Amino acid sequence: DGAAAILSEADQFARQHKFAHRLPDIAAAQVILALHQGHLAKAMQRVETHDLPLRQARVHLAQEEPTAALALLEPLRRQVEAKDWQDKLREVMVLQAVAYQAQGAEHKALHLLGDLLVKAEPAGFIRSFLDEGKPMAQLLYTAVARGIMPGYASKLLAAFEAAARDEIKRTK
Repeated sequence: DGAAAILSEADQFARQHKFAHRLPDIAAAQVILALHQGHLAKAMQRVETHDLPLRQARVHLAQEEPTAALALLEPLRRQVEAKDWQDKLREVMVLQAVAYQAQGAEHKALHLLGDLLVKAEPAGFIRSFLDEGKPMAQLLYTAVARGIMPGYASKLLAAFEAAARDEIKRTK
């Protein structure tokens, strides 16, 4: 509730002070919050209002519509690759891997995850994977079992386990 109030204040501030260019960033955070709260309709309304294809793909995944998510992600990946936006590319690839897994295309998901792990390991990215929760953890377990970047994938799984322990401690 506190996060929602802060984001609402940020939205009002941006509108009052003519920072319209910041509204999509605020809306993107509101979408993530709505998804965490289980408010799918509210999340979808925000992505449609602000043209947020990455967040819209997340909403489709939350609605168990991986094909719709992939339809947004595939052209977006081509765009970010052409512009060499590595941070966005990583986020797109993470979502694609989760979408392929949800679609039952495990081979595609693991292939994409392998490529992603090769790109992410040198910089030690962890949060990009943790943010995807259980679906990503399951994909990483499969990757380790298949020998796909087992060292880095195991490190990411250890981070998932630590995050789960921290969550348990917070709820006690």
